[in-house]
Amino acid sequence: MMLDPNAQNRNNLLTHTLTQLDLLDGHSFESYVAELLRRQGYIVTRTKTSGDLGVDLVAEKYPLRYAVQVKRQSAPVSRRAVSDAVAGKAYYACNAAMVITNNYFSRGAVELARATGCQLVDRDELTHWIRASGGAPAQIARWLPFVANLPARWQIPLLVGLISFLLTAAVLFSLLVVYHNLFQNGTSWWLYH
Repeated sequence: MMLDPNAQNRNNLLTHTLTQLDLLDGHSFESYVAELLRRQGYIVTRTKTSGDLGVDLVAEKYPLRYAVQVKRQSAPVSRRAVSDAVAGKAYYACNAAMVITNNYFSRGAVELARATGCQLVDRDELTHWIRASGGAPAQIARWLPFVANLPARWQIPLLVGLISFLLTAAVLFSLLVVYHNLFQNGTSWWLYH
């Protein structure tokens, strides 16, 4: 089963049940997880398909930047996935690691994650994310799609600048309207007082 990762209506991705997710290929499952992260307010970037050094996604929401390993498997995820995500942090300039799966984690994976501070998202947590995503509020990145591709540290200054620009434009427009109304018949404004 293949999903179009560039589908215009991303809401369709979120209607899949876990059983349907188990049937997805790895690439489509990564796309699905990326959308779930976006719905939680993360800015998500996919890494290259081959040679990704064990990191499939980079998910950023200030102050955290996660190196994310996504595993769609029929068996519990081993500690190697945790090792890959933790090792990939430095390469992708991340300060946290996360492994997300449609299954569960082996005891070794859980122990290594505890020791390294890697966040694990198993089938139960993924179910919670799917349920929560349906009612998630729209993110600013949805309203301004170009913002979604910028690093998180640039988004707030950009939005503040944009809001300042719009407020300035509104004030100038108001002044122009007042000027036009006062001087439309060629008389000076002081004659009105």
